[in-house]
Amino acid sequence: RSFTDKVSSYTFDPHFTPPLGLCATSALALHAAAAIADRRTSREAMAAAAAAAIGRGTKGSWAGRRAVTAEDILAEDIVAWPLSESMLPAESMGAVAVVLATESRARRTRGPIAWLTGWGAATTRAIIDPLWVLDPFSTAAEASRHALRQAGVTSFGEDVDLVELTAFTPALIDDARQALGVPADYDEDRINLHGGVLSNFPGFANGALRLTQAARWLQAGQGNAGRGRPSRAVVHSMDNLMGPIASSAATIVLEAA
Repeated sequence: RSFTDKVSSYTFDPHFTPPLGLCATSALALHAAAAIADRRTSREAMAAAAAAAIGRGTKGSWAGRRAVTAEDILAEDIVAWPLSESMLPAESMGAVAVVLATESRARRTRGPIAWLTGWGAATTRAIIDPLWVLDPFSTAAEASRHALRQAGVTSFGEDVDLVELTAFTPALIDDARQALGVPADYDEDRINLHGGVLSNFPGFANGALRLTQAARWLQAGQGNAGRGRPSRAVVHSMDNLMGPIASSAATIVLEAA
């Protein structure tokens, strides 16, 4: 983490931010601290959410962390208050390849995994705009609306079977859910089935990994195939080069082939 944070610090404005010691981790900590100050969360709630996400990840083959309890996480050393290591992305190394093709060519292949039916992208606020800490997914919300509209998703609860979202800390989970349009009563077992970035975060390959996980889940026929409507997954990804500041975000809707 010290290496990636050093790289991150070099991406901030060289004239204004060096005295602040900003990097991805410190920016994420500022957001989490603001959420605690506003009583939107607590360290206990974040520890419980992190433990649950990490636990879900251990059930699959992409796990980057071993299962821990909320008490274990609260006992960890602080990396940047209020965040400890398990409340931050599980940095990993590896490679992911995704092959995309036009519809006409894909239909000539043997067994395409999934169809990409909706896509949207946006960039979150710069440091001068306080919305990056108050509402870090404000622009990503528009990208998600565009992707869902393009895919013909009219009712999230009815039309979406799986959600893979990117929340770099537990304090960002609710913001990410709201940005994607996930309703409050949506089945929790269908959100970040693989633990999300708290279980495995391969840097700039994050989006490809989330896409692969969702596509394989759809390929296995675990959605609504045979129930009179398509099986769909919504995949949301962001980069962590500057934490929630000026981060590129993308939302993709996949449909079972």
